[in-house]
Amino acid sequence: MNQIDQAINQEQIKNPNEEVVPLEVPIQMGENMITHVTVRKPGVKALSGTSLQAIYQYDVDALCRVLPRVTSPALTPQQVFQLDPVDFAQLGGHLVSFLYPKAFQTEIKAQTA
Repeated sequence: MNQIDQAINQEQIKNPNEEVVPLEVPIQMGENMITHVTVRKPGVKALSGTSLQAIYQYDVDALCRVLPRVTSPALTPQQVFQLDPVDFAQLGGHLVSFLYPKAFQTEIKAQTA
């Protein structure tokens, strides 16, 4: 199987409730360098302690509260605060997009592809 076939296969089996985000500025985590972070669709429990309105408005404090609960590898709150602003915006954008209906998510992905 060549690389193109592998990429197509990976896209077809991709979990629709996860987005892998490449980082502009990698994060040092122990001896490992993190270059990609996976954002999962949040459940209600992950959203507790903040308001949906704040998340929809990309409120920094709200996103900093929720992102550690929905990232893999699990980012600490301190790591979220130290993210490059571009990476923070990318992770937050994927988090917010999960809160829209599927049809709107598809439309957003089509416009950004």
